[in-house]
Amino acid sequence: MLTGTNIRGAGGGSSPLVTVSRDEIERAGQSTVGAAVAALPQNFGGTSTEDTSLTSSDRTTLNEGLGSGANLRGLGSDATLTLINGRRVAGAGGQAEFTDISMIPLAAVERIEVLADGASAIYGSDAVGGVINVILRKSFKGGETRFYSGVPTQGGASEVQVGQVLGSAWGGGHALIAYEYSLRERLRARERDYTRSADLRPLGGSDWRSFLTREADFSAWYQSVIAEADLAEESGVRGCMVIRPWGYGIWERIQRLLDDRIKATGHENCYFPLFIPLSYFEKEAEHVEGFAKEMAVVTHHRLKADGKGGLIPDPEAKLEEPLVVRPTSEMVIGAAFARWVQSWRDLPVLINQWANVVRWEMRTRMFLRTSEFLWQEGHTAHASAEEAREETLKMLEVYRSFSEDCLALPVVAGEKPENERFPGAVATYSIEAMMQDGKALQAGTSHFLGTNFASAQNIRFQNDQGEFVLANTTSWGVSTRMIGGVIMVHGDDDGLRVPPRIAPWQIVIVPMLRDQPEDAAIVDYCKALQAELANQSALREPVRALLDLKFGKAATKRWGWVKKGAPIVIEVGGRDVAGGNVSVIRRDRLYREDGKLDSAVVARGDFVGQATGLLEEIQAGLHAEARARLEANIVAAADFAAIETHFADGAKNPGWLEVQWSRPTGATLDAVVERLKALKLTIRNAPMQQAAPDGACVFTGNPAVERVLIGRAY
Repeated sequence: MLTGTNIRGAGGGSSPLVTVSRDEIERAGQSTVGAAVAALPQNFGGTSTEDTSLTSSDRTTLNEGLGSGANLRGLGSDATLTLINGRRVAGAGGQAEFTDISMIPLAAVERIEVLADGASAIYGSDAVGGVINVILRKSFKGGETRFYSGVPTQGGASEVQVGQVLGSAWGGGHALIAYEYSLRERLRARERDYTRSADLRPLGGSDWRSFLTREADFSAWYQSVIAEADLAEESGVRGCMVIRPWGYGIWERIQRLLDDRIKATGHENCYFPLFIPLSYFEKEAEHVEGFAKEMAVVTHHRLKADGKGGLIPDPEAKLEEPLVVRPTSEMVIGAAFARWVQSWRDLPVLINQWANVVRWEMRTRMFLRTSEFLWQEGHTAHASAEEAREETLKMLEVYRSFSEDCLALPVVAGEKPENERFPGAVATYSIEAMMQDGKALQAGTSHFLGTNFASAQNIRFQNDQGEFVLANTTSWGVSTRMIGGVIMVHGDDDGLRVPPRIAPWQIVIVPMLRDQPEDAAIVDYCKALQAELANQSALREPVRALLDLKFGKAATKRWGWVKKGAPIVIEVGGRDVAGGNVSVIRRDRLYREDGKLDSAVVARGDFVGQATGLLEEIQAGLHAEARARLEANIVAAADFAAIETHFADGAKNPGWLEVQWSRPTGATLDAVVERLKALKLTIRNAPMQQAAPDGACVFTGNPAVERVLIGRAY
């Protein structure tokens, strides 16, 4: 039985019962039950609030319904028991771990009772944090209409609430029907002039500008950019990500531009199976050894019920030969080449495929290193080693020019050292990009495989002399890792900056609508502007312009596109329409010298005429900025002591060192690798364009034959 306070056992050794009446809630200006509970001194927020979900603070992603729960004493929402009239309520959240109190109409509430300490002795383990009991109105008769409206002191956010209650009571009971509609527009601090900067010292506060900046925590900044730019998210499958539309749109642009270049060099697209027989890998020992620890293997083709409500592989459905989920395709494509190539007239074979691959990574990071990722892989077969080497270097140059021209990503092209070669390759070449934290990112590779894979796969042909000889093969590829490079090279503390050539939308038009009759004229004006822009060309393609008509406040949408990195954002309001103007925001130059948002009012016709030049200027500017950073952060080191000093603990953004190199092999090379490993360093490559060596190798003391770059890497 529930008597008195409706919370059993209250009093005695328990903490005092706290009661909050509906009148007290209304006088405090709280419009919802959720807001009233959040204001309680015993409540600690946590993951079960809409705020943590909307600001991406809730990394569990369990509160996708944006519910609000109670978290008494800070012990977690699943440790607080929430009752209505003393009865338990069905749970919300991804694991039903809390009650969504925001769904309870405040108009129907008589009071809220809170008991913190001692509740678990009465209700059990789900009340360790305490109990909240929402008491509904019992004796209400008639009807009541409630209207609530509020705005902040500054800014354009607002809150509106309408509620209706109907009640009746009689000798044997009572009935209550309540409906509540609530709409709240969220106001970011950046929308207020006095809180746009995180430096609150002029107002007597602290300087919070270091929070999640590149300087304070580059890794956390990188993850926050991915989340706030809506690029990707965790999938629930270890090491795998969901690439969201904006992120996939960038990948589609990369695909389209690179695919054109690949086809221009004579290659054709095809597709090979995702599953590869294990025996194929066993034919090339060095290759399989390099990938063995990363392979995902399929051993059964059917599941069956285990009798306990679950599923297990059916022992009778075991495959005769395990199938490897594609980590790369040299072996399965080599088997096809062996069938296709019989004569020198069948050569060269030049193919490419766009696909996904799986490599079971231990430490994953979105776009940089995931268990599954997207890529293209090219594979070719040639009559001679000379032709194959020429192909390898040709595709390396395709990658270099694509990275520089399309991604605005300056790179260093060169040959990898022996210990960094692709498993089974004779030579491996790479393009290396420098991130803003000074680390290297291997953005693409091209491999000369010689006859190693041809021998394993029996790719033989009859040459023009009538002799049967092995073909020489190559392989080369780039992946979604390039998107990670774009983030870490071009991003700033406000989010992503996407080079116009790979931006899904180069210009985004945001109409400033206010639910007024003049909104229709603003939309028509924006549609005409969009059509005019679509008739322009920039960077050798039609301009891609989007009119954002999604529901929401214009300022919120504008900052959403800033975080996504759209190169140009246009705002159009009633005054712009009347004056024939647009307000232009360039993502590469977001602020004026005084720190305020740089939003320039430009005549509509002038902007349309300037759009091509602006996009080309942004593309070139991003590349120039990254090129200057790269060149400024490569310095020479004369000996190993200089290397140790340069990369000493605490060195921020140390960049790369150029050192002289004698190409050691065997045990000598192993010793060099270990010395570098102790400093968390690797040899990136020997640049194709470099000055002639003129001294001794910094590791062996032997005469140098080339120069190499060393640094820390992703």
